[in-house]
Amino acid sequence: MVFETVSGYGTSFDNAEVITNGTYVDISFPSGQDNAYYKIYCKRNNNLQVTLSDFGHPTFDLDLLIYDPFEDLVDSSSNIIATESCSESCDVSGHYYIRVEKDDCCGGSSGTTLFTLSISGASGSPGIPAFDILFVITGLLSTLGILLLISKQKKVKST
Repeated sequence: MVFETVSGYGTSFDNAEVITNGTYVDISFPSGQDNAYYKIYCKRNNNLQVTLSDFGHPTFDLDLLIYDPFEDLVDSSSNIIATESCSESCDVSGHYYIRVEKDDCCGGSSGTTLFTLSISGASGSPGIPAFDILFVITGLLSTLGILLLISKQKKVKST
């Protein structure tokens, strides 16, 4: 099993940390933070599966939530157990958000805790921004070139 590293996490949807499929270990959730946000790109009909574990239960309790590209909650796991799991059949292509939430139920909210995220089922990437426009521009230039050649041939025939 290959373990991935993540440089941190976001504190909202707007600055969510981009991640991919993999197992991310020893993510630090410092004292004073209540939420960690990540985002992963899913193509339509992918089955995103996320597992949260190794977070020092029962001293700490963390919950797991998944949101769609419109930031609507689509699945959550808020059990008081050592592992939380969620899955989502992605209805649309786009960034899905993973939120890890610290729950104050167990009296351990004042310290730093480490956790592991395991993610699978997402495929694809959002692509290079504006890359599709290159195909449109190439098509337009080719069409204009052909029209120019046709118009020049017509002028040559008429003279």
